[in-house]
Amino acid sequence: MNVDNWTTASTLLKLWVLFTFLFLVAPAIVIAIGSLANPDVHYVEFPPRSLSLAWFTRIPGEFGTAFLNSVYVATAASIISTVIGVLAAFGLVRGRFLGENFARSLLMSPLQVPHIVLGVVFLQFYLYVGSVTGVRLLGTYAGLIIAHVIFTFPYVVGTVAPVLERFDRALEEAAISLGASKLSTFRRVTVPIIAPGIFAGGLFAFIMSFGDVPVSVFIVHSGLNTLAVAIFQAIEFDYSPAILALSTLVVIFSTIVVIITQKVAGLEVLAKGGTRHAN
Repeated sequence: MNVDNWTTASTLLKLWVLFTFLFLVAPAIVIAIGSLANPDVHYVEFPPRSLSLAWFTRIPGEFGTAFLNSVYVATAASIISTVIGVLAAFGLVRGRFLGENFARSLLMSPLQVPHIVLGVVFLQFYLYVGSVTGVRLLGTYAGLIIAHVIFTFPYVVGTVAPVLERFDRALEEAAISLGASKLSTFRRVTVPIIAPGIFAGGLFAFIMSFGDVPVSVFIVHSGLNTLAVAIFQAIEFDYSPAILALSTLVVIFSTIVVIITQKVAGLEVLAKGGTRHAN
């Protein structure tokens, strides 16, 4: 390939990447612009005839409570999923046992099942548990967190396991040979090196839990609702610019979470396909 053909191919590739990026962010841009509609217009129009921030002050108060519920559930679910996922990843990567492939498939199976099916399963299961034991899980934080852990911890396994497979075991052996205990080696050598995978898995779990609708819609009730379900239910009856304003704030919140996590955890290490060594 000569220089001119190479330059043309490189330019086309850059244009394709730019088009793909714009295609992915276009919905968020449309929502953000639509949320700036004139306060006298009570329906969605794009582009708006005049710009105003008034609809951001007209977001119903119940969405604030739903937002806090979502943050609480997503935080708890992501923490539990991270602990379970890291342990499962260690077992899959370093364990040698009968049925290893079956165990791997079983742990990752929640990713293969449509979430709406999981929602129906949890609804029926919680109803059965309530009728047999009297323990109420529907419409409770515990019920939501348990359901969210089931479909989020595979994301942790999927991010931690590849990092562990690339992990150089000689580093652990060197630490042990220098007198470090296995616990100290795990805490001061292993964990810092695989930390990007752990943080990435926890972040994926948080995002998936925070934005879940298909599972949560079968478990929540009027007294305990999540933000994603509240938005889903609201647009069934009223698609006002206030919903667009709320959605814009959610996009901003999610972006800030990703940026802060990247700065703190150094997730760019994963993007480069490497691991970060402890000091």
